[in-house]
Amino acid sequence: MKNFWILIITATLLSLPYRSSSSTERFRLLDTGNGLFNNQVRFLTQMEDGKILVCTEGMFNVYNGNSFEPLACDLTYTVPLGMHNLCTSYDGGNGLLWAKDFYRLYLINTRTGRFCHDIKERFEAARLTEAFNDFILDHDRNAWIITESGKLYRYDWKKPAKQVYEPRPEEKSRGIRVKEVMQAGPFHLIFLNTGRMLVWEEKSGHIVGEDSTVATPAPSEYFRTAWLQADKEHLLISVSHTEGYLYLYNIYTREWKEILKGKAINDIKKCKDGCFWLGGNQTLIKLSPRFELLQETHRLELTGNESVTDFIMSVLVDDRQGLWLGLSSSGILRAVPPGKYMEYYINEEVAHEEGRMIRSLCPYDGRHLLVGTMEGIYLFDTARKNYRTFHSGFSHLYCTDIKRDPHGAFWCSTRQGLYKIQGNRVERADPTLLPGLPSETVRFSLPLSDGSILVCMDLKDLYLCRPEKRTALRLNEDFPELNRSRAMSFAIEIKPGQLIIGGQNGLFGYEITRKKLQRLAWIVPWERYSTKYNCAYAEGTSVWIGTQNGLICHDFRTKETLRLSTENGLPNNCIQGIAADAEGKLWVSTSNGIGRINRNADGTFSIARLDGKDGVQYGEMMEQSITAMPDGHVYVGGLNGITDIAPQATDYGHENLRPTLVGLRVMNHPINNEGTFRDRQLLPEGLSYTRHLYLKHNENFIEMKFSALDYDTPQHTHYRYRLEGVDKTWNLTSEPTGICTASYTSLTPGTYTLQVQAAMGSTPWGAAAEWQITVEPPLWKTWWAYAIYLIAALALLYYIIELYIADKRSRMMAEQENLKRQKEQHLDELKFRFFTNISHELRTPLALIITPLELLIRKAGDSALKSELEKILGNARDLLRLVNQLLDFRRLEQKGEQLKLSIVQIKPFIEDNVNHFGPLAHERHIGLSCECAFGQEDLFRLDAEKMTRVLNNLLSNAMKFTPEGGFITVQAGWQESSPAGEGPNGIRITVSDTGIGIPAEDLKNIFVRFYQSEGTQSHPVNTGSGIGLHLVKGYMDLHNGEITVESTPGKGTRFTLLLPAQPPQTAASDSQAAIGSTLPDTEKAPESPVPEGNKVTVLVAEDNEQFRTFMKDLLGQDFTVLTAADGQEGLAMAREYGPDLIISDVMMPHMDGYAFCRAVKDDVQCCHIPFILLTAKNSSESRSGAYEAGADSFIAKPFDIDVLHSRIR
Repeated sequence: MKNFWILIITATLLSLPYRSSSSTERFRLLDTGNGLFNNQVRFLTQMEDGKILVCTEGMFNVYNGNSFEPLACDLTYTVPLGMHNLCTSYDGGNGLLWAKDFYRLYLINTRTGRFCHDIKERFEAARLTEAFNDFILDHDRNAWIITESGKLYRYDWKKPAKQVYEPRPEEKSRGIRVKEVMQAGPFHLIFLNTGRMLVWEEKSGHIVGEDSTVATPAPSEYFRTAWLQADKEHLLISVSHTEGYLYLYNIYTREWKEILKGKAINDIKKCKDGCFWLGGNQTLIKLSPRFELLQETHRLELTGNESVTDFIMSVLVDDRQGLWLGLSSSGILRAVPPGKYMEYYINEEVAHEEGRMIRSLCPYDGRHLLVGTMEGIYLFDTARKNYRTFHSGFSHLYCTDIKRDPHGAFWCSTRQGLYKIQGNRVERADPTLLPGLPSETVRFSLPLSDGSILVCMDLKDLYLCRPEKRTALRLNEDFPELNRSRAMSFAIEIKPGQLIIGGQNGLFGYEITRKKLQRLAWIVPWERYSTKYNCAYAEGTSVWIGTQNGLICHDFRTKETLRLSTENGLPNNCIQGIAADAEGKLWVSTSNGIGRINRNADGTFSIARLDGKDGVQYGEMMEQSITAMPDGHVYVGGLNGITDIAPQATDYGHENLRPTLVGLRVMNHPINNEGTFRDRQLLPEGLSYTRHLYLKHNENFIEMKFSALDYDTPQHTHYRYRLEGVDKTWNLTSEPTGICTASYTSLTPGTYTLQVQAAMGSTPWGAAAEWQITVEPPLWKTWWAYAIYLIAALALLYYIIELYIADKRSRMMAEQENLKRQKEQHLDELKFRFFTNISHELRTPLALIITPLELLIRKAGDSALKSELEKILGNARDLLRLVNQLLDFRRLEQKGEQLKLSIVQIKPFIEDNVNHFGPLAHERHIGLSCECAFGQEDLFRLDAEKMTRVLNNLLSNAMKFTPEGGFITVQAGWQESSPAGEGPNGIRITVSDTGIGIPAEDLKNIFVRFYQSEGTQSHPVNTGSGIGLHLVKGYMDLHNGEITVESTPGKGTRFTLLLPAQPPQTAASDSQAAIGSTLPDTEKAPESPVPEGNKVTVLVAEDNEQFRTFMKDLLGQDFTVLTAADGQEGLAMAREYGPDLIISDVMMPHMDGYAFCRAVKDDVQCCHIPFILLTAKNSSESRSGAYEAGADSFIAKPFDIDVLHSRIR
């Protein structure tokens, strides 16, 4: 009977709902220390992008998992409310969120992160003139507006607002007004502040019922409601006035069921599992899906063994079912998922703080741990989370290591010796159990598979003990290399009889049966990182070695060795302990944090980290103080107790994290919620909804921040990102803040795609989020600029092609012109050559005419005949002059004329040339005068021959075109002195006449060859060829002089010659003596008498037979004449006959006169013979050529017979 009642009582107790005064959840506190504007939270809501919107007193904040960003509002764009309303928010659809605090209504566009400026315009269609007292939005997003007079309107945003309720006058006087409107299926429940409820039907548009179940007689200033549609038929309604109640209301039966009493509830939220969270005044309540009380908490436990008690003003269950609480004055609480926050437990049983240091842990049974400390050995209850002394005799021991042997016995290494625990029996291993061990400090011990024990005494003395034989063998004696290590740290048996021993100066392998100790070769390449080995763990064919600088794994089967460090995800490189949990996952403790290593299918490793933010105790973990229990919990000893790690601590269920843009800086300038930058709208939408950034070319420095919005364990979120076109590989990043920052500088114009992925711990990477970044090119790199460049390039190319074609055409035309000119020049050359040759040929016949005529004139006695012969001689000489002029023109055109300067007495030179025309002027009755302003002895350097021709041409022309009775005047004088006063610059000669003149239009062409003025061509005495003035101009140019002409038709013409002073020449270039007149065609030489007696033999070489015969006849009277037809024949005759004189023509076939003369002068037999050259070429060049060939004299054809005779003599 007694047992029956015990069973009944036990069953009754088990059926009662669980209640507690403190929460089973742990919460993470977020307050002003995390960036919250203030700690007075009014409501919480989650926006479309996953961020948390927090309304505090006077400010809105947006939480991104790491920080709070203020959302400032211009109160101009709000709607004032006249009541002290309940702060809450309503989903307005399309990203809009209606929010109200005590006195104002806001409209937030959550997609842009900005307040809507058109909030007041949205109510214009309502046509309400009264001020608003309150605003409510139902599930259908229809607005319910309570005006200042207490009227209630329903507004569908399209039509004018429809009045639903107006308080009666007596209700107004009592202060009764509408407090809340709740949508319940086809009905709306209108609560007054007395608790009386009116039922308004959607279909009829009228109030169809009234309910006073929860009503009170008088209105309450503190009346408030909180409600939630629990299912299709029920509402959970909290009513608070003098006392708080929670009811379950049936929409269709209108029945009320009391759930809670005496609880002031401020907010209600439902979870996906059907449970309900209720936040109230200093209470947190959880109801089951059947509305049973599961939990009631008044003290909210925080991470870090702290708690808080406060009014819960808002409850939020986010899209990952995380629980958030908004507190009245303490900030925000975020529930930590079970097992996600570690707890550590301090040993309060020790007398001193140093005793809290956990030096060793070893599982005692399925629930307890043996704990070695500096102040004894304790038993830790993993269920109750408390310590108790294991044995009263252990309280004084400094325990450094505890190991369990295969038989279930525990070996405790202490500074007071080695102890063995077998069941309830405790004994000291030395000297009773192992008499060979010295009574010294035991550093560690290792029970082996064969029953023996390896014991490290003091720092480095190793003993192999066999308890059954009571012996202890000191290994250091057989292996002195062990003495080189400063201290031994651990020993591990990887196979039966095979040990690995590690210390502060090496890693050794020891085989017990073979008694062989050697340094492990595979560890040598890794000793560059560290030679201090702290711990080890054997796993299958692998062994893990914890060092002072990284974790090393060696596989004995594959002979491969690898190293893991912080670069691979370890929390710290100093490895303190290694253990495996029930699932075989490896755990490592470090100097700062704990890591779990998971071997992936591809052979790689992924590491999950735990640190102080996960509840792990701060400070260093102790060496080899780590162990795992069968239930999956891992326990780690540290400076301040034991850290308990739940199996799900590193199990992250969020495999599809998608990063969200939460921060942006451009050119180091933060972009705020308004999205403006440099007076332009950079972000049309908010950061979370921005998928394309458009930047100018000088805005190519950007920094983007991303958050996966994992609110559970953001510190375990890691990211990788890459910018296509810039990054060749992924950039990995993991920050304790849970925020990823990607920065890029100097982006060239173009469009880039930024990809970002997130993952929790060792879970696979989530889907990549992408953003397009377009850096617009500068003005000179835009597409239309390139189009302009292309057009310009094409135009330039076209222009170049046109230029090329034009150039080719021009070249072709030039070539054609050049070819034409060459042909013309060739023709001219042929003509000139023809004329020259003809002229040369004419001089010989002219010589045969003029010379005989002169002889005939001398012999003629008849004066009439003599007069006729003189006319013939005059015409012959005119013809000779024309021939000479043509030859001069030819030389001038061929640039063959050169100045032969000589010093002349300028006055006689001019007067002689002028006086030469005296007889002709007298004959034609023309006055001729010469006025020279020179002294008789004044000298001037010029080419006398050419200047004679110049004066002759000018005077000849003047004679032609001056009529009888006219005048010709020649004036000459010195040109103005030089600026330095060094003497005259030159001479000026003017030739003036009173002839017919030259038309003005012809003046510019009179010096052009072959040009003749039309006015002179018809003149009866014009027999010119048009080359005379051309020669004059050419000769003046050779002197660097100038010739000008002035003329008036019918009055006369004046030519002015300006001859500059010629620069000084060498003595050889000037005549040795001044001459007063022109040089004649034939060189004058003093006559030397020919001795009489034997006749002088003269050799005449002439190719013209008639002239040769004439010369023979002419000279035959006085000389013996030999004739030759050319130079070769003449040379032969000269050598054969040795004549006294040789007279030779210049132009002859086979050998010309020059060659003939040189040959004679070079011949020893003939070189003494005088040589006279005759030529039809009467020029200075011809004379120079004659003298250079060695001729003794030069005579031009036709010649004066007397001159020839005088030369011969």
